[in-house]
Amino acid sequence: MLLLLALIACRDIPDIAGTPWDVPVLVSDASDPWHRCAPDREVRVGCAVDGDTFDIGGCGGSNERFRMLGIDAPETEKPGTPADCWGPEASAELSRLLSGRSVTLSFDRVCTDPFARTLAYVWMDVSEALDLFAPSLLDDVLDDTTTDVADTDEQEPVRRVLLNEYLLLAGWVKRYDEDWVEPLSHEADLITAERLAQVRHQGLWGRCEP
Repeated sequence: MLLLLALIACRDIPDIAGTPWDVPVLVSDASDPWHRCAPDREVRVGCAVDGDTFDIGGCGGSNERFRMLGIDAPETEKPGTPADCWGPEASAELSRLLSGRSVTLSFDRVCTDPFARTLAYVWMDVSEALDLFAPSLLDDVLDDTTTDVADTDEQEPVRRVLLNEYLLLAGWVKRYDEDWVEPLSHEADLITAERLAQVRHQGLWGRCEP
């Protein structure tokens, strides 16, 4: 993926203006820049709230809500406010990928945002990704799989892919790249994924007006 980033950096990518979507303020931490605020968690997703947010244990109410790190989905319709371009589609895609599924969550320096949502990276087993992801994008996202070291030699290691990165690569979301947000541990991969989507006119990059 880093090689792809180097190649893309040499290309002329048009300046695509962003939409001023309403997104949460992420709180940075001035301590150790690679400190993770919590250990990995295995969870079962209840439902997707929109294209970058989901609940576990059910939908709404007192269930824990998660905001996916490093990405920003266009807004869905709200009372008095129409949906942004590609908002309903992004929400439907996250629901297709996550609702009712078990996933692994990992974390960065800060665990919650000002709206009390838990900030997380979402990892899916490669075996599930092969059935759910667009075949034309699999090679790119599988380049960045991680392997969980098995507890014993008899167990097969588990390979996982980063869903946050895939959603960028497929053009379902944009990267959350406000200047005042501290770099994330997976920043390089997220930047590369978005630039590839721009060059290929994937998803919202080919369907929404700048």
